[in-house]
Amino acid sequence: MALKKCKECGKEVSSKAKNCPNCGAPIKKQISTGSGCLIIILFVLFIGWIFSSIFDTPSSTDWRSENNSIAANVMMEKFVKERLRSPSTAKFPGALERSDHVQYLGNQKYKIVSWVDSQNAFSATIRTHFNGEIMQVDKDNWRLISLDLKER
Repeated sequence: MALKKCKECGKEVSSKAKNCPNCGAPIKKQISTGSGCLIIILFVLFIGWIFSSIFDTPSSTDWRSENNSIAANVMMEKFVKERLRSPSTAKFPGALERSDHVQYLGNQKYKIVSWVDSQNAFSATIRTHFNGEIMQVDKDNWRLISLDLKER
């Protein structure tokens, strides 16, 4: 139970009182807007969910018909990191340069020729060039076909 001021006489009155005990003025109840807003938000989300269910059509493109060069490069970098002495120190080329390192061979097969800088067993940073092929076998899985690492 909270106390609030009467708008007529200014005395403190219980929030549960219907009238001010001092002057008799009616006390207006404060309506909680929190529950009303929550109901409106839930209603809007529900309507949105219904519309997305009705009008959401499956993508007309299939992963087999797309050029997934960026994903191929990311996956190849994962395979390269697994073979490094200190994978947490790996630094690959920037995004703009990476796109030049991937060649699409068709049938979701990609050839990647690039490099990575990482630390060796003596904590010296060295550049390792790599050349490999990778293939997308389904929407979320890749298979390494070949990978050749050469320190220079």
